[in-house]
Amino acid sequence: MFLLIFLMSFSAYSRNVGFLDLSHKSNLAAHQNNFTKHNGTDLDPSHADDVISSFKEINNGVNPIYCSGYETSTKSPNSPLFACLKWFSQYDLDGLVIAFEASGIQKQSFDELSLIASKIPVVISAGNDPKVFNNAFCKIKNVYCVGALDSTGKIASYSARGELVKYWEDGTHKDSQGTSFAAPKFLARLLKK
Repeated sequence: MFLLIFLMSFSAYSRNVGFLDLSHKSNLAAHQNNFTKHNGTDLDPSHADDVISSFKEINNGVNPIYCSGYETSTKSPNSPLFACLKWFSQYDLDGLVIAFEASGIQKQSFDELSLIASKIPVVISAGNDPKVFNNAFCKIKNVYCVGALDSTGKIASYSARGELVKYWEDGTHKDSQGTSFAAPKFLARLLKK
């Protein structure tokens, strides 16, 4: 289990937005100039770039603060999920996007995320499996669980759906699609209000 923490700090932006993604792995070498590397080696920086730039499509006034790692189990007491949530607490965040789904969450992470969601908007990507909805994050009170729409405005064929998915946003970004892009766009619109 690895934990990586990345911080992009640009004083010209007005809002601190946390981006959390624990599901992607790849070589960081091609994107080392885009993030300040604190530790670890496993992150898909192109996914990070795309999640953040999908937010910026709607709202460019953001100071992105990104935490990621390779998550072997969100139920582990030493989970990178919990480490990222605690790490975010040092920043005065205006919102948080979680761009991955989990079938279960360790209690301390659930409690920490519940506390965060009681203070700021927390937007969760519902997931990319239309047949099975099992995203434990969406069961937390006060979170926005966001499914994806396709380019025609209909529920995307790949998007998770169910009674906990109450919000919808365009899930396309460049040549990619997924609820990982719908969630940051939803938060971007929410923070523009």
